[in-house]
Amino acid sequence: MATLNEFIANVAGEGLMRTSRFAVMFTLPSAIVEGKYMRDLRKVLLYCDNINLPGITLETTAAKTFGESREMPHNKLFDTINIGFYVDNSMTVKLLFDNWMGAIQDPVTRTFNYYREYTTDIVIDVLDIADKSRYQVTLYQCYPKALNPVQMDYANKEVMKMVVAMNYKYWRSSATTNTYGGNLGSGGAFSNSQDSLNEY
Repeated sequence: MATLNEFIANVAGEGLMRTSRFAVMFTLPSAIVEGKYMRDLRKVLLYCDNINLPGITLETTAAKTFGESREMPHNKLFDTINIGFYVDNSMTVKLLFDNWMGAIQDPVTRTFNYYREYTTDIVIDVLDIADKSRYQVTLYQCYPKALNPVQMDYANKEVMKMVVAMNYKYWRSSATTNTYGGNLGSGGAFSNSQDSLNEY
């Protein structure tokens, strides 16, 4: 049985993770790579204010062979995640996601683009207080499902923020002990080095 002294010793020696230390990284899908948004992507990532680590739910059905019935899983369900952003003075953050939504469905012709053209992978790094990545989640085939409305108010003097609901196919997690980095390596993989992040 764990004691209070053991808990205090573990916390003092190893520490606890904080929800305020994270980094979000992704590349733009091919449908919107052209133009200035590739250059502004680093700014957008820096303005990321909050994000949800994805959850998972197992869809079950009742099965009974003899005696009591039991719930048997048969499918995985992945909820959308919300990503919050501060909006810069040039509205780059808002414009990028407006154009991403436009890349999914053309606002004039109403035709939908190919799925592979508007999806991309998103990587969430959870960092410790020494800026080392301890936990990494990759969300595959992501695209914005909804852009939440931004309330404009004369009486409100706060900084503008926007929330994007991202849909994805599935996610995988891994434990890492690398120094924080976020540049894209060859083949679309993320490398973990401070030098590559600075270059990015």
